[in-house]
Amino acid sequence: LNVMLGKLEGVMAELRIVTDSLAHDLRSPLARLRTKTEQAVLVSDPAQRDSALGGLLAETDLVMRMLTMVIEISRSESVSRDRFTLVEPADLVKEVAELYEPVAEDAGIRFVVAIDDRPAPLSLHRELVSQALANLVDNALKHGVPKQAGAEREIVLRLCCRPDGVAIQVEDRGPGIAARDRAQAMKRFGRLDSARSTPGAGLGLALIDTVARLHGGRFELADNAPGLVARLVLPG
Repeated sequence: LNVMLGKLEGVMAELRIVTDSLAHDLRSPLARLRTKTEQAVLVSDPAQRDSALGGLLAETDLVMRMLTMVIEISRSESVSRDRFTLVEPADLVKEVAELYEPVAEDAGIRFVVAIDDRPAPLSLHRELVSQALANLVDNALKHGVPKQAGAEREIVLRLCCRPDGVAIQVEDRGPGIAARDRAQAMKRFGRLDSARSTPGAGLGLALIDTVARLHGGRFELADNAPGLVARLVLPG
């Protein structure tokens, strides 16, 4: 009974953290949404109205992405292994690369795909792993590109084999994350202060960690000197 009560208290404590964090992270975009709505109502010029409505759509999309990510994390934690299929890791890497190469090019970022090895097909939940890889790249594009002039603006998406499994990782040249802060960065809503100015919530890395554990693997952050290596390791 004491063990059950202890687990229940842990669940309730985590639930309070999640709800408090969700309320905190939603407050700013919702406040901006209200302000822009009030401004749009007062605008009479058609061009200015279109601009105001565009801002409303952007803020609405942000809120929707945050809520969608919460749902995706919850679903991934309870997904059945019946939905696992044999998947070529190299195919997943190529699919994600095709999706983000135009985004990186538009932002003036060199996007490198390095398939060092070609492991055998793995039993995976294809959609969840694809989403996790997309989050890896998206996080690097948002946080892993140095802003100073002359710095190397490059992101590498790498597939390689390791003694402990198959690794798919993204290497960037940004500010990185201090070793003491990496565990916090992978928690739900565990955004670091340095990332608070970037729209979104601390959910992308938490989803990757959840997907890794679902597959019996792990998600780790390491130093790229300079920059960050965000690595998804799947058992081979």
